[in-house]
Amino acid sequence: MVKRILSVIGVAVGLSAALYLFYPADGKLKNLAEESSEEGRTVDPRSTPATKTVQGMDSKISMLGGRQDIKDYLSGYSKSADKDEKLEWMNRLSVAIASMKSGGLKDYSLRELWSLATQETDDDVKAYTVMNYSRLGDPLVAIDLLKSSFKTGVIDSDVYYSELVRIYFGSDVDEKIRIPLMIEIESSQSAYASEVMFSIIPMSDLSKFTSDESEKIAFYLESRKPKFPVIFSDLGYSSTLIYNNWLYSVAAVNTGNNESTAVGQYLVSRFKDGFADPREALSMLMSDQFRAEVTPKDFIESKKIFLKEAERYANAYPNNRIVQILGMSSSATN
Repeated sequence: MVKRILSVIGVAVGLSAALYLFYPADGKLKNLAEESSEEGRTVDPRSTPATKTVQGMDSKISMLGGRQDIKDYLSGYSKSADKDEKLEWMNRLSVAIASMKSGGLKDYSLRELWSLATQETDDDVKAYTVMNYSRLGDPLVAIDLLKSSFKTGVIDSDVYYSELVRIYFGSDVDEKIRIPLMIEIESSQSAYASEVMFSIIPMSDLSKFTSDESEKIAFYLESRKPKFPVIFSDLGYSSTLIYNNWLYSVAAVNTGNNESTAVGQYLVSRFKDGFADPREALSMLMSDQFRAEVTPKDFIESKKIFLKEAERYANAYPNNRIVQILGMSSSATN
């Protein structure tokens, strides 16, 4: 059974959207962001690491071919008995589809992808195929496919609700579809799905949502405010990253757009009277985006508040890694 995501391959779709394709290895899916954060490294879901090549396969096969290439990928997939090879063929097929313009070849390829998703018997491969269709195919068909896969245990709640989040924010489904979709998302207790939402909103087109929808999204975000570790001295990079993603999502939704000026003004206004938890200030000071999205004057004024809070924490926990990093970066900005 699929549990998590091992890595993320970002593929450009058109000029403004990003498609996220999961690339599992060894037949298991884990959360790469979770693993890498423990090592203090960032993982940008829009980055494109090199594609894994299964030993014995021709790495020079074009991933952006025509109908015959698609047939080759499908044939390679159907003939493969090895799980890793199947995942590789599926990856090639999905990347090719993501790069296609609308038309007959793409329609044909998506029908074949849907068939593979419904007929595959290996749960790991099936889950990967379902997720790929969810991000490439018709959103209404994808929703049904996700529901059936979740019901039968092929995908878990984290995968199911996070894919619904991606469809809600990333597709062009109309309000009649979005409303029940958001209700279902709201019912989820998946922290992972919430974190996916935090990372997607700042890159999403928020103008499609009605004022009522925006209010509900804002309320949901506030109810899912990330919690810092119970032990006050514990503050790692993962916590600051999740908090900042959440905060920028709140700012984008409350301002109605994700333009830097509006977001920056919101952030300055939100914290003009200080912070409930000084670790919020440290998280913000860790964000290069914050400095980029506020005016120099606002940055100077707000930085005074942030540094006051951060110094209170730093004096109590001078050996904290984030405190030490900020000590180096703050000296460079003074």
